[in-house]
Amino acid sequence: MEKLLIGTRGSALSIAQTMIAVRKIEQAYPEVKCELVKIKTLNEKIDRSSEKATDKDIYTKEIDIALAEGTIDLAVHSLKDLKNKLAEGIILASVPDRASPFDCIVKGKNFSAKENPIIGTSSIRRKAQISNIAKNAVVKSIHGNVDTRLKALESSEVDALVLASSGISRLGYDVHAEELGVDLMVPAIGQGALAITVKRGNNGILKMMQGISDRKAEAEVMAERAFGRVFGIGCDVPIGALASKDSASGIMTLTGFLSNMEGTKQIKKSLSGNPEDPEGLGNRLGKLVMEEGGDDIIAENQSE
Repeated sequence: MEKLLIGTRGSALSIAQTMIAVRKIEQAYPEVKCELVKIKTLNEKIDRSSEKATDKDIYTKEIDIALAEGTIDLAVHSLKDLKNKLAEGIILASVPDRASPFDCIVKGKNFSAKENPIIGTSSIRRKAQISNIAKNAVVKSIHGNVDTRLKALESSEVDALVLASSGISRLGYDVHAEELGVDLMVPAIGQGALAITVKRGNNGILKMMQGISDRKAEAEVMAERAFGRVFGIGCDVPIGALASKDSASGIMTLTGFLSNMEGTKQIKKSLSGNPEDPEGLGNRLGKLVMEEGGDDIIAENQSE
């Protein structure tokens, strides 16, 4: 195989992330050259500010179709954009890289002087946890790519932004960003990780992609995704999870978060276990959260 056609969205961040995967592929397989195929997905065609987009297919559907039709050989995504259940015939083949999984806050010059700072984010998960950062904050929905959101901060439309640390670092932006630990904000499932998907049955490419997977990152996101699957939901409720394998002890700790839309009812639990069974750990934590009131939160969110 001399060339691989790689599907990606066309945003600057998507290209930057895809190039990380390209470098890993070409380093592992010097005889292979990669060619990017930019594919416009639904999220670029709708007005996110006026439409409740609860289906994560808005980021992946067109790329999945290209994989199924064989017009591309593989695709690179932000793993957090993938649905917990992938489209039929599509496989998560590799997690080749994970940058910081945490959220961060980028503050404007007068943030600390504001009694009711306006904090911009489009994520319902972040909105539900904003009060952990500033008790009297006013949340404003800010959609668009990282550039668009930073411009909103520069123009004083908002006093601060909360966004993924990985996006800032991968774009190489020189902004002062303070990372938010899980005590303040539990990140999205799979945040900071890259995902390579392939068509089921394409065993040659599947084997190649497994060869560049980061096993630690792969285990961590398997635990997080298993946690999310317990609830049978996508991005229409505030939910987050973060798994971390301790290099010294070898133990994996998973923190999970679930909230109602207003953030007035929150459950955050942690559980440690065997990293060799990350999905089992995720299932156990998910069931624990359900038993401690998660089922009521799910029912409340679904009735709204």
